[in-house]
Amino acid sequence: MLDNFATVAEAVDALRQEPFALLAPSMPNGSPAQLHLAISDPTGDSAMFEYIGGKLIIHHGKQYRVMTNSPRYDDQLALNAYWEGIGFTFLPGTNQAPDRFTRASFLMNAIPKTIAPAYIEAVPGGTFGNQAVAGVLSVIRS
Repeated sequence: MLDNFATVAEAVDALRQEPFALLAPSMPNGSPAQLHLAISDPTGDSAMFEYIGGKLIIHHGKQYRVMTNSPRYDDQLALNAYWEGIGFTFLPGTNQAPDRFTRASFLMNAIPKTIAPAYIEAVPGGTFGNQAVAGVLSVIRS
């Protein structure tokens, strides 16, 4: 998507016009496939796109950094707000999408945003860029 647009904002403006036809095949269980798309650019701007009842819903802003395929993105945000409200005394641990969303949201806020002396020596090349990639990969793997 970002091969065609310089920024997330440009992509959002273009996709808001829905310049395409979306054909969703049926899944093996007979339900229609759902489309979700997450994009972000080097400035940290992000957007999440999903179709609900045939209507395109866009969540655009730097605060939207994590997404799973279900439930609806509004519901994911509400569930995450619940977990934030109880203070993350523990994290949900199933393989269900809402639990994965909550864990990824928590971990994205927990990874270091600057060079972390505790483990930068173990990072290939000892650079912050490589440390950041290692941090994000650890979130993805969780």
